[in-house]
Amino acid sequence: MRKDYEFGIAGVLWVKSVCNRMNKFMEEHREKWL
Repeated sequence: MRKDYEFGIAGVLWVKSVCNRMNKFMEEHREKWL
């Protein structure tokens, strides 16, 4: 049970980091696309 809990937290942090990276990428390339 504890392993699942820690794995869930790690998954949430990973998703947040990926979302932040995607947002930065979109902001950097927004001017080229528009």
